[in-house]
Amino acid sequence: MKTKFVILLALIVMIVPFCNAQLDVPNWRIGDYWEYSGSFNSEMENISIQAQLTDLRLEVSSTEISQVNGEILGTFRVPMDGVIIGTITGEMLNPLTNNTLAVDVGFTFSLTGILFFTTLNLSLVKYDITVNLDIDIPPALLEFLENNLLEPLDLFIPEQLIERASFSPPLSFMDFPVDINENWAFSSNITTSSEIVGEDRREEIPPQTSDIYFEAENVKTSGDAYYMTLSYIPFLSDIADLMEIELGNEWEWSVSKGMIQKIQGLQDSTEVLGIILTENYLYDSAREKNNPPVANFTYSPQDPKQINPLNFVDQSTDPDGTNDIMAWYWDFGDGKNATGTQTSHQYESSGIYDVKLFVIDKYGGVDTIQKTVTVSGDGNGGIPGFGIVLVFLAVALLIIRKSTRKSL
Repeated sequence: MKTKFVILLALIVMIVPFCNAQLDVPNWRIGDYWEYSGSFNSEMENISIQAQLTDLRLEVSSTEISQVNGEILGTFRVPMDGVIIGTITGEMLNPLTNNTLAVDVGFTFSLTGILFFTTLNLSLVKYDITVNLDIDIPPALLEFLENNLLEPLDLFIPEQLIERASFSPPLSFMDFPVDINENWAFSSNITTSSEIVGEDRREEIPPQTSDIYFEAENVKTSGDAYYMTLSYIPFLSDIADLMEIELGNEWEWSVSKGMIQKIQGLQDSTEVLGIILTENYLYDSAREKNNPPVANFTYSPQDPKQINPLNFVDQSTDPDGTNDIMAWYWDFGDGKNATGTQTSHQYESSGIYDVKLFVIDKYGGVDTIQKTVTVSGDGNGGIPGFGIVLVFLAVALLIIRKSTRKSL
């Protein structure tokens, strides 16, 4: 079972923080949350898969500054957790005996993880998801799997799956601002690394990079909701290809709730996947727009030399309140960086350096400022450390002279 299949129902609602004749970026803030429920039902030859998604919760916990492909971006940190409970039932053919084997497997998948979205347009930057698996396999089926599949192929039944992924560029499903009847396409690269953990075994899957491409079209509106179709649903489309089924993908975004409120995966007009936003959410679409912070800093000494550590102190302000700034990121222009409201740094050589400070507030507002720092030489015209050598030689000569006088 692939990791993608396990985290399918949970991640699908998070990777698409979506989508007025024009829809602007939702005004997320720390403390906003959304809870989802849903179902997945599929028939594949003689096997039936049924699953229920319960208590899937996403909450904006903080804002952070992230470095993505050399670019500094403001991001929302969004923890998630949820539970998927389901069954796999039916029958399969035992090729060794030509007899049918009953399949009646129950499973519970508990998901926890963290996702990072850009504050600019809610594009997915990266995620880190852990899935704890509790799989109930009947003894006869388990014996068959062990003898004919697991042991010959050196496989094992996982108890935990871990997947980390990053997107380059960040995965943007919405081309904000979105207009009615607008169509667009987007592509990205996803790099994943995974771990599969069993009772006494752990297997790491090397990083893999693949392309993602999708088209969005037919954006329509009705009251508070925006409807659209996508040619690709993350994870679900991959599994659908493996199961050789074709899905039509329908999405519904709520302006008042600031998030996707319904996802449908359709096969021949029959719903295979359905995920809906429950009434348990916190978001205020009428809240005032955030005023971003204004970055600023001072440094001392003002005329630094190579031997001097420089002290950098944040002087940023925020129109919405002095305590609204959440994170600080310093770029010293020599490949080194730091975080915090104040820091010190010593350059290894003289030169002209562009120092940048990035700040982000708790509503996702970002600002940056750059100042040029000129670092001169160490102020000693001689060879560095030569003065110490001279002192040492002077002391040595003094000792030698005193010793010589005593011997006389």
